[in-house]
Amino acid sequence: MTIPSSVTSISESAFEECNSALIVYGAKDSYAEKYAQENHLIFSEIGNHIDVYTSDSGFVYMTNANDEIVILKYKGEDTILSIPEEIDDKKVVEIFANAFICNYSLKEVVIPEGVSSIGEGCFSYCNVLEKVAIPNSVVSIGDYCFYECESLKEISLHSITLIGKQCFYSCTSLEQITLPNSVTAIGDSAFENCARLTEITIPDSVESIGNRAFCFCSSLTKATIPDSVKTIGDEVFNSTPLSEIIMPDSITSVGRGAFYICNWLKNATISDSVTSMGYEAFYECTSLEKVTLSKNLKSIEKKTFEGCKSLKSITIPGTLTTLSDAAFRNCEKMTYAYIPETVTSIADNAFENCYFLVINAPKGSYAIDYAKEHGIKYVEIEYTDENGSFEGKIDNDVIDKIKGDQELPIISDKVSAIFDIGATIEISHRHGNKKITFGYQVVNKVDNEEQQDTVDSVLENGGKLVDFSLLMRMET
Repeated sequence: MTIPSSVTSISESAFEECNSALIVYGAKDSYAEKYAQENHLIFSEIGNHIDVYTSDSGFVYMTNANDEIVILKYKGEDTILSIPEEIDDKKVVEIFANAFICNYSLKEVVIPEGVSSIGEGCFSYCNVLEKVAIPNSVVSIGDYCFYECESLKEISLHSITLIGKQCFYSCTSLEQITLPNSVTAIGDSAFENCARLTEITIPDSVESIGNRAFCFCSSLTKATIPDSVKTIGDEVFNSTPLSEIIMPDSITSVGRGAFYICNWLKNATISDSVTSMGYEAFYECTSLEKVTLSKNLKSIEKKTFEGCKSLKSITIPGTLTTLSDAAFRNCEKMTYAYIPETVTSIADNAFENCYFLVINAPKGSYAIDYAKEHGIKYVEIEYTDENGSFEGKIDNDVIDKIKGDQELPIISDKVSAIFDIGATIEISHRHGNKKITFGYQVVNKVDNEEQQDTVDSVLENGGKLVDFSLLMRMET
């Protein structure tokens, strides 16, 4: 059927009882093309007339320019189906978009060697499909290919280069899948709502992970991100039960809400290659206890750590200038935040409802003024030389409040010094009847590799202290 460009409206049921091999002809980018796509009809651009055939086994097909077979539809009733390698002595090379869409009887499919492409939405809504065997020859599977195949448990991928948009969306029975080293990108929502998927290993060929790729994977406890990945999209791991995330040095940006409401996440290490994180990146990660921020992070956007009720401390790197709206709001257990003098803007509600917070910051810095203006306890620090000697003013209310062995770190990224092997560095000060002890926790740099150590550790010969924190302990 040919539909001219002048047609701009067609009823949804206009072709409801028509043969499944119906072809709609029309102009490229016309309403007819859009209608055909939305209603799972075969579309062909005017001027490219095609002949359609039906095999005895129920395959509706056409031939391409190379006289090879392209399967358009399947009209048979087999529950276990092996697609033939040839039809009419011609090689099968492609399965067209929506070829098996809404097939409610198909349980297993074997795709023959020689097929290189599986079209968009090909097996979408096949709700009893459990197993698909895809050969090495297939390099492309279209968007939505297995969309809402809720019974799919087993699928083999060998030479695929792209996991398309919503390819495995809501495959709620899929527990595991192996991604081959040929995959370079994981599309938006590729595995969204795969509720039984427990683990995913992303191969080191992947460079980007699309928005919401693993969103609502409610059983996903482990995800390995390789060094090849450069970007993590928006809401990639939204509402997944990951317990730890370590970002490789290749990643430069983390999308909005990337770890939104990951309630099992306890530790997050953001590599120094990351320069930007979208807002709400760790929003309401209620179990998050420890975060190591990138030393090259440019800003902390609004609501980045809002509602992280278990987060006790945060060290802001010296590259930041701004803490945005609600950045740490409702971090109820936070007792410590180090804010460097580079920060010149902090939103009024950045630390709202952080009831026990003590801000540590250099003397005369914007952060100290902010603490005073907002009634937040503070420790004002002044560094005097590069060997670690310092003078500091500690708010008396802070000292009076701290009991027993409560610890508050004080951080500096300015100090550079050489210490002897086995050196233990400790400074004590007495305030009234309380003894304040400062001990170094070093970051040792040897052969350009950084490693964290404790105060009791032995530094490598000639190790240079490029960063340190002071651990403050109050004893009565």
